[in-house]
Amino acid sequence: NAPFTGVACEEGECPPGQRLHRNAEVSNATEKYSHWQACAPCQLGRYKKTSGNQECDLCPKGLVPDANRSSCVHCALGLVPTNLSSCGKCP
Repeated sequence: NAPFTGVACEEGECPPGQRLHRNAEVSNATEKYSHWQACAPCQLGRYKKTSGNQECDLCPKGLVPDANRSSCVHCALGLVPTNLSSCGKCP
């Protein structure tokens, strides 16, 4: 297996809001290990509630990920989802 790196991943699992990125290019790469496994933020429109290396889930329609991408939330009053991860004023 490739080495594992990332913030808060000492247990070999990614924290909530992050997914496992295999074959990541990292600054501490070596000739032997040019690609590592690393934690990366969930993709746009996705979230992950718990620690682990599973993929992030898509937020239900009408919700957007919170800032940490660890849950999905409604937009503030008067705002609507404008894309997969942010809220904006009604058109």
